[in-house]
Amino acid sequence: CKPLCERQDCIFQPWSDWYSLRGCIGLCTRHRGILSSNNECGQPCMGAKIETSAHPGCLSPHCVFHPRNCRWSEWSPWSAPQASNVLGQMLRFRRVMETAKDNGLPCLGNWNETKPNAEPNEVDCVFEEWSAWTVCTATCGGGTRSRQRAVAAPAVNGLACE
Repeated sequence: CKPLCERQDCIFQPWSDWYSLRGCIGLCTRHRGILSSNNECGQPCMGAKIETSAHPGCLSPHCVFHPRNCRWSEWSPWSAPQASNVLGQMLRFRRVMETAKDNGLPCLGNWNETKPNAEPNEVDCVFEEWSAWTVCTATCGGGTRSRQRAVAAPAVNGLACE
């Protein structure tokens, strides 16, 4: 008679520590060997001998990303009104001082803004309405009557009040 097979199952070694795969990919790996192989009647080892995974500690310090948000400059002063443009607009602008980096927030909003001139470059004099006529200075023959009006808005680089 043949002797019965004495069962010997496969036994893994303990897992090694995680170690970085280097570079800036953020992956680590660990491995384990076989401590004892199975025989013909034992169970083989089931499972991986090598594992690879992403872990926070796997990224080298020089590879760690530091998100930076986009940063605008201050607004420029409003442009001066131009004499040649009666109904002109004034403009101001800003520029990107730092672009977004490493998943930082982008710059939002306008690069420039316009607005009407605070005052048109040429404003003609504007009078109020005429007042009512005064009573005649004479009751019989001759005499005068008058009326008047005031300046509502003086001229600015336009036609003067005359």
